[in-house]
Amino acid sequence: MLVVAQSSAIINNIYEGLVWFIFPCLLVISNDTFAYIFGFFLGKTKLIELSPKKTWEGFVGGFFSTLFWAMLVRIIYVIFFEK
Repeated sequence: MLVVAQSSAIINNIYEGLVWFIFPCLLVISNDTFAYIFGFFLGKTKLIELSPKKTWEGFVGGFFSTLFWAMLVRIIYVIFFEK
């Protein structure tokens, strides 16, 4: 009984808690992608000397697009996956 209960709890936690692994990964991917896009098309002001292709426009664009995607994914999660 002890082994079955623990295994059941672990498997349930993996399936129910997987969103807390995928969601942050999705936001990091979103941030990197949109920071690159905004920086490539709108970037004029250098952010730091250490990384010469980083721009303030890319930083701000990545920040706000990440907020947008976080809200969108949250709304989709609540509509389709909440019980």
